[in-house]
Amino acid sequence: MSAEIEELENGNTVMHAILEGQFLRDFTMSAMEGMLGELDETLDFTLEIEDMPLTIVLDSDGNPLSMTMEMHMVMVVEDEEMTMRMTSEFVFNGFGDSVVIL
Repeated sequence: MSAEIEELENGNTVMHAILEGQFLRDFTMSAMEGMLGELDETLDFTLEIEDMPLTIVLDSDGNPLSMTMEMHMVMVVEDEEMTMRMTSEFVFNGFGDSVVIL
């Protein structure tokens, strides 16, 4: 993972990082290994994940305010291809505050 950090005038910090696609692919394949093995050992399955850009904004206390990440993945099962391109945006409100369930 590579990262770049910048300080903003309002005291927030922005961190830009790249999660390595090959690491994500290997991790995913390892997690799916048991499930794939139960299907059929001759199953033709491939998975490709591109490097994933990630941006996190932290307040002056180091609490996350928001996170954005982009993912592009191609999965092929028995010559059927599925492509997924996804942008996820998360906003954290009151991070670290107590949670009360009524």
